[in-house]
Amino acid sequence: MSVSTPGLVDQAIEDLRRGLIQAEGYALETLANLMRPGLRVLLDLEQAIIDAHDAAQREGRLLRPEDLAALDTIRGIIREYEGLLRTAADLAQQAIARQQAALAVATQEQLVAIARLTDPTVGGLAWVEPRRIAAMAGLLAPGAPLRQRIDTLPVLVGNRLLDGLMAAAALPLHPREIARRALGQAQGVALAKLHQYATDALAFAQHETTRQWFKANSDLVSGWQWRAARQPGRTCLACLGMDGRIFGVDQRLPRHSRCRCVMVPVLVGQLARGRLEPVEDWYANLPLPQKRAWGPGVYHFLTHGGRFSDFVLQVRDPDFGLVVREGSLERARQAAIAAGRGDPLATYRRPSLVRPRRPAPAPAAPKAPAAKPTPAPATDWVSQAQAIIAKGYNSWKDAVAVGELILDQYLAQLPAGLNPLWKLGKQHYKALKEFNEISLKLANPAPNMDALPLSQRLKALGKRLTDQDAKLAALWAKPETQAAVREAQDRLAALLRQVRPDFGTGTDDLNFESPYTVPPRWVQLLNDNRRLYPKAWWDRMVNGGDLAVNILAGRGHFAPNVRHTVGPGPPTHEIALGQDWQEAVATHELWHFAQTVTPALRDLEKDFYRYRTAGEPLQSRSPYLLSDRVRPDRFIDPYQGRHYPPAAKAHEGVEMNSTMASYIWWPQRHGIHPTTDREHAAFLLGLLAGVP
Repeated sequence: MSVSTPGLVDQAIEDLRRGLIQAEGYALETLANLMRPGLRVLLDLEQAIIDAHDAAQREGRLLRPEDLAALDTIRGIIREYEGLLRTAADLAQQAIARQQAALAVATQEQLVAIARLTDPTVGGLAWVEPRRIAAMAGLLAPGAPLRQRIDTLPVLVGNRLLDGLMAAAALPLHPREIARRALGQAQGVALAKLHQYATDALAFAQHETTRQWFKANSDLVSGWQWRAARQPGRTCLACLGMDGRIFGVDQRLPRHSRCRCVMVPVLVGQLARGRLEPVEDWYANLPLPQKRAWGPGVYHFLTHGGRFSDFVLQVRDPDFGLVVREGSLERARQAAIAAGRGDPLATYRRPSLVRPRRPAPAPAAPKAPAAKPTPAPATDWVSQAQAIIAKGYNSWKDAVAVGELILDQYLAQLPAGLNPLWKLGKQHYKALKEFNEISLKLANPAPNMDALPLSQRLKALGKRLTDQDAKLAALWAKPETQAAVREAQDRLAALLRQVRPDFGTGTDDLNFESPYTVPPRWVQLLNDNRRLYPKAWWDRMVNGGDLAVNILAGRGHFAPNVRHTVGPGPPTHEIALGQDWQEAVATHELWHFAQTVTPALRDLEKDFYRYRTAGEPLQSRSPYLLSDRVRPDRFIDPYQGRHYPPAAKAHEGVEMNSTMASYIWWPQRHGIHPTTDREHAAFLLGLLAGVP
């Protein structure tokens, strides 16, 4: 089809867009028609038999064999229905892909025809834009690594994300818009995760299309040159190390997640176009503040013989295979030494981010001696605790016994400045407890339950908790409250140090995957936690891998082992502190890091969790998060009893102590007094004191 105006190109795109909408609508209608008449009934029958089985177990009865046989039959039919649903979804996706491929071909035909009006040589190039569709389809094919990750999302969110990515392979859709459309009103899925999937998938498809274009025109293009963004403080050091390197047309760009590098063609018989200034010369000409944008360690490294190429590290990405990412400063130092350029950090002294401790108060003037009974030696409780620890913890009861000794001393030393916090926290906990109880009832409704009064009460409690949160935040903003919390932390750490001399004595900083992208406050908050953990735990966290910080996440989280290096070497873990109460969140998430690198800690936690939740069925935690399953026990917050399926985390009770640690060390979040759940508080203190 020959045209002479761009208007027909727009019309072709609009026609295909309407076709996509019709195809998507047909797919959704097909899925709905399959689900309504049959699958819903089968799921209800399955749940009814499961409920009957649970009731029989509680009453000491056995379920009839014919009921169990019926359950197996129903589950087999459900699997068949799910297979039909997947088949329908695949057919709909194939129809959409065919429409998109036709769009790409038609659009390129129009653009070629228009370009020929001004440049007849355009017709000599091979236009391979449909290969972008093919690249995206391969990336999202069933069984592909990225598709497997997307399949772990809620079904509706995952399907919308797949549809958006396939559409974006032919239409100009921004990754952020794709992520927003995919999320919709769904709960429990981070928008940042969807945005990352969309960004990486589109960039991969674009780079693969570019490489195919170079390869198809190998008579004109001999290779491509790596070009980094070159933005001080923002561009990855590894990308700057790769900047300017030339590769053949068969070599793909080994980009890392959120990489902004591009492939510039190198024409046959010519050098690469445009910028040829070496990256080291570019860095040397930057103003001093921009040179320091990656941090003082990187600045010292690059100005004392180090190079950007020392930061290049090849790793195996689970979705995109072999990629290049930034190595740690220590890895770059080792690379420089191995290259024979000496140690660029030999004269570097890392600045400490630990807050200076307040000087001890001057001793009070001696008072006249008074006739008082001689107190028992203060070390009695210490010797008792150390005697239990010396034998080793055989069960969670030993940890509780040690923790009780420490807790008694701590309660006697609580600063009076925390009294306003305890008073407000008592009111807050009362409302929070009722809120959680109603949430559990609504999420797990009893037969014939009237949910309307409970929903209205839940809404009223939500408003009350919001007001109390504001009061707690205002109280925390007062310097005297912050000083009292800090004093309580120092006193508790001193008590733990009497039992365990290495407590809070760690000196090394945590390792970050890309230090220059981490907000300085986050670095300070995370490293300041060295005073709240035993040195043995802290050293394991320092040596247990790099932290990839997610600054876009709306709430805190810790994801262990998100990437592994090629060959020997520590893995990379993802951590985020969210937007609110970041002091408490940092301690909470680092406890997850300690769980990852301290197996003995996890064994005791599992035993305590099973003791506390024995005989409790799994329940949905909230009517808004039905997939969030918990065993609430008598924990301060049911979230502490959250149960992760084995596919997500290889352990249970993972949130139990991480949440309690934030309550103990940072009481300003909820004003939770240590005696609210004394047994649990003692267990946590016993772990800190005795787990090696």
